Amino acid sequence: MWSNAAEFLDGIYEPLTTGYYVQSLRVEGRIPDDLNGTLDRNGSNAKYGPSNVENFHWFDGDGMVHAFHLNDGWARYQNRLVQTEGLDVEDGEGRSLYNGIYSNAAVALPPLPVGAPEFKLVANVNVVALGRKIFALQESGDHWYQIDPVSLDVVRTSDFDGQGPHWSSGGWCRSHSSSPTH
Repeated sequence: MWSNAAEFLDGIYEPLTTGYYVQSLRVEGRIPDDLNGTLDRNGSNAKYGPSNVENFHWFDGDGMVHAFHLNDGWARYQNRLVQTEGLDVEDGEGRSLYNGIYSNAAVALPPLPVGAPEFKLVANVNVVALGRKIFALQESGDHWYQIDPVSLDVVRTSDFDGQGPHWSSGGWCRSHSSSPTH
């Protein structure tokens, strides 16, 4: 893709940068007719080439939600990038603007457009269902992204009305964990 110097940008790890919708997946064997539902997952898929490929980390990629739908013995698949605030800004510029995890790209961060977030949230670690809502999560930040279960578009962000502070090494903070235990 961009370079074979970064193992997380090549081969089986090469990012998917576009959305797909496959109405009918080829299935080996048979899906039981009464096995119905959806498996949502997400992962890292860098939409734009990193500013320093040699220092790219897998966690730097934009979040992409994947949905596998089973219904009456049929399977379909779709995916979509989680449209975060940082990805919106990069889409406007047509290129990567953020240095990535821990700002370790070893290159200066380019000037960000007015109003752009200082740090890019990527929503690429986990997907959880809370009630009848689906959320894409990341390890940092103060909100999650609610995902429409049909289109996989971002419906809105939520900080759960400021609830859910937790203890970190620096004291109480309001960041949300992407690896909930309950």
